[in-house]
Amino acid sequence: MKVGGLKPGLAYAYYEKALDKLPDFSTMAPDAAGVAEQVSLKPAKIEDGYALQFKGYLVVPADGVYSLGLRSNDGSRLCLGGEL
Repeated sequence: MKVGGLKPGLAYAYYEKALDKLPDFSTMAPDAAGVAEQVSLKPAKIEDGYALQFKGYLVVPADGVYSLGLRSNDGSRLCLGGEL
């Protein structure tokens, strides 16, 4: 799928809320939002009790096998092409 008019960066939403599992983010209003250069904890304003959600497009230059990973203390979820 070819998508045009994109700018570099990932849209992020920051939720300042202590969570013990991943919520349904579509039912929550973010406390802050913006564009990040990469997936990182930089948008977090506190050290604990928050969630970050990133959305964007991934450019894969060639067919092959790629490894992606996530790390968190209360849960992570990675969706590609709308698939978990």
